[in-house]
Amino acid sequence: MNRLANAERRGAGRKALKASAKLRKAARAQAAEMILGNFVGHHTRGGFDFGDRIRAYMPDFEDLRGENAARDRKGGASAKAQAARLFKQWLRSRRHRRNLIKTEYRFISTGAIQVGKHLYAVQIFWEPQSSRASINQLFID
Repeated sequence: MNRLANAERRGAGRKALKASAKLRKAARAQAAEMILGNFVGHHTRGGFDFGDRIRAYMPDFEDLRGENAARDRKGGASAKAQAARLFKQWLRSRRHRRNLIKTEYRFISTGAIQVGKHLYAVQIFWEPQSSRASINQLFID
């Protein structure tokens, strides 16, 4: 899904985002929350919001950030086709597409979990704002 995100960004005249492992666990954890609670959203079943969740993984995280979450329960076709169909949900939503192409973001962490024919995915976008953030610690190629 990172490739889809970067293709959309390039089409909108934006720079590609660097894939980051730093918040991948946070993205996958929210995808798991959505599966377990049978919902799509930015809060956990326990009521923790996006900011609470990010700070659980990075206590000093004060950076510019955004999140997209979605699910596809149609199954069928290939996993790649299902991921593309889920991604199109974000493109059809003004708020989600705005997150995706926001010029201020530099990094992306994607977490996706498939259970049977149900695919749940979360993408976290951010740009470090503080000097405490070491760029070398935030991304991997």
